[in-house]
Amino acid sequence: MDYIPSEMHRPKFPQLFENEKLLVRNISTTEGIMATYDDEHFYVNDTMSVLILWKNLINVEQRGVKGSDRQLQLSNEVDLKYLIALINSKLVNFYFKLI
Repeated sequence: MDYIPSEMHRPKFPQLFENEKLLVRNISTTEGIMATYDDEHFYVNDTMSVLILWKNLINVEQRGVKGSDRQLQLSNEVDLKYLIALINSKLVNFYFKLI
């Protein structure tokens, strides 16, 4: 995919893609949550949601991107690989399908 911000409507900032992150497919209740861990700096389109730690966004000058002190503290304590294991678990998908 060619990512050319000058040719895009509302492009995202590079730090969103150029850090370790979780990529979650836009959700389908029949198949459940599908997510993956990315540490290779993939750029994705709007069919995926990007989950990134607040600590990786400290220097971003973008409207709406300002974590609280508590969010920054918590992001230092979270391991994305642990989160991906929870998100992709059968238990979480079971509860997701109930709601």
